[in-house]
Amino acid sequence: MPAATRSPDIVLVWPHDRVVPSISPVDGYSLRPLQATEDETWIKVYAAAVPTFTRADFVEWLNRYRSLALTDGILLVTDDSSGQPVATAGSIAHSKGDMFPRGGQLAWVATVPGHRKKGLGRWISAVATARLQRDGFRNIFLTTGDDLTPAISVYLALGYIPCLYADDQRQRWEDICRIINHPFRPERWPTPSEYVADALPDD
Repeated sequence: MPAATRSPDIVLVWPHDRVVPSISPVDGYSLRPLQATEDETWIKVYAAAVPTFTRADFVEWLNRYRSLALTDGILLVTDDSSGQPVATAGSIAHSKGDMFPRGGQLAWVATVPGHRKKGLGRWISAVATARLQRDGFRNIFLTTGDDLTPAISVYLALGYIPCLYADDQRQRWEDICRIINHPFRPERWPTPSEYVADALPDD
């Protein structure tokens, strides 16, 4: 059953029987792992994408992010013409408080203004999700916010589905689906326990 406690998160999960689609690289951009010495590069991307937070916030978050990220799991997209970093996402080992045992999370997806709506989010999210699937994570998920509807549209189009983990989720997803003109089908969307139970058995 969904938990009764409201959370600021919206959660989407990757269906266990679905293979991540192969997304072609976006012309004019290159993708590579973030290096250990590139903290300021990551902070620059995130500060441009989400300017409402402080540098101290980004430093704190990146320290935790690195502790959870897979080897070479933090990705960076650069603009070939300028060499500037413009997007990022990562693959991390995380269970979200044991909600998703053996969980892998698509995390910290961001694209700077001026480079949005070019397919970078879908490309980098697909690469990071495929990494989690390839590394054998049983339960793959992501979290976001109700207000980030462009990002939610990207995740749904890629293949993620809503997870009804709290009793307020049905109404929140009804509102989201109305905004983005997406089918509202809660009967097809799992609770965390249903999703975890549907995982493929161990070899």
